[in-house]
Amino acid sequence: MLRFFRVLSVTRDNVGYSVRGLLRSPGFTAAVVATLALGIGVNATMFGIVDRLLGIVDRLLLSAPALVKDGEQVRRLYARMRLPWNGEWVHQRALSYLDFTDWREARSFASVAAYWTSEATLGHGMEAVRVRASLV
Repeated sequence: MLRFFRVLSVTRDNVGYSVRGLLRSPGFTAAVVATLALGIGVNATMFGIVDRLLGIVDRLLLSAPALVKDGEQVRRLYARMRLPWNGEWVHQRALSYLDFTDWREARSFASVAAYWTSEATLGHGMEAVRVRASLV
């Protein structure tokens, strides 16, 4: 308990010293406050832009899904496999359909969905374009 009061006293002294220093140099204080305000504003703006522009798969990383009950209960599942040549555990990038059906039928999950994102070619000849595709 004595250590707590010592830490509290040192913290109070440090805050007092900092406030006195900021009051002595108002120009520096204004620059610090403006820099913090600009940084926080830019950060909040970028998260808002990213949240609006990204697809539904990426949007799950930043906020709860809009049309899913209990969105805070959504989890991403990964399968691990042991490499036969060195015994190291790695995350599988993709599951087989049989693995997916096993997970879907397991009683541990309320429901299971799967997705895969990739690039695909859309169109023919010179008008063909590369697009991002998702299999759900």
